[in-house]
Amino acid sequence: MSLRSLPWLALVVSTVALAAPPPKITHAASCKANFKGGSGACEACVKGGGVWTRKSGSYTCVSGSGSGGSGGGTWVPISGLPPVKPIPPPPPPKAMPGYHKEYVTVRPGEFQMGSPDDEPGRSSNELQRTVTITRAFAMKATEVSQAEWHLLMGKPTTSFTKACGHDCPATWMSWKELLEYLNLLSKKEGLEACYVITPERFSWPRGLDCKGYRLPTEAEWEYAARAGVTGPTYGEPKEIGWFDQNAASTLHPVKKKKPNAWGLYDMLGNAAEWTWDRKDSIDSPEPVTDPIIGELEAQTDENRIYRGGNIGTSTPRFAEREGYSNTGGELIGFRPVRTLP
Repeated sequence: MSLRSLPWLALVVSTVALAAPPPKITHAASCKANFKGGSGACEACVKGGGVWTRKSGSYTCVSGSGSGGSGGGTWVPISGLPPVKPIPPPPPPKAMPGYHKEYVTVRPGEFQMGSPDDEPGRSSNELQRTVTITRAFAMKATEVSQAEWHLLMGKPTTSFTKACGHDCPATWMSWKELLEYLNLLSKKEGLEACYVITPERFSWPRGLDCKGYRLPTEAEWEYAARAGVTGPTYGEPKEIGWFDQNAASTLHPVKKKKPNAWGLYDMLGNAAEWTWDRKDSIDSPEPVTDPIIGELEAQTDENRIYRGGNIGTSTPRFAEREGYSNTGGELIGFRPVRTLP
């Protein structure tokens, strides 16, 4: 039997051809200028392979198959849409902010990492164990701000908004970008660069022995955040950080809340913070020294640990552990550290 003897098949083929999506609208400027859900949703659509298009008077994210994405919807033609003006980039800050040079020295010591079984809000991946930190390190007193990022990298991050401004945490950078930032900061101050960056992986060859700027390990981050505190937080949440109860769903300028006992600001709330460690469970309660989860290499698509909660967190806690793709997140920033002699 030949295919031509099947008239229903020709009808199906014809129907499929008619259903092919018309030309699609590019996402960048259109999304940011018209979508009320925030610019971060635009980047999420882009990085997820979606396309911004217009339906029923608003823009939405759709996948290549014509459905899905963060907003669902269907393809629509370009014709009839009003022209959209690209959003101009913000002007660079006039000067590097004073907090750029503010670092806190964190001395070696021992602490209980994780949370006890009876801590409210505890997750099963917060197994408590004794951790020894053997190297002193300097940690930036604040999260890296948009001003610092812009002046060192020559451009703002895609999360910049006028409502937040140059003093708000820099977020939504990929791991590749933030490791480049740390290497560039090291070079600028005459220090060795800690990271080797290739298209396939990121490596940290000298580990904790590198004297340049780097990300903290997960253990270093929690040790510094606690500053000797054994409970879930170091103060009244609204006094020490920005959370869902006081942030009004937006990031806020750094250094506006009370610091911890060692002088570190926003260790809980505002933007969450990247650490070096890979997202893995902690399976053993045995004591450890200078732990690094995931060793000294990271694949370009691995989930890595971020800590500290963000503006959407309801109950801030030191021990909360979350993981995310190292392509970046709208509410994830970072603060540099470097090993001291």
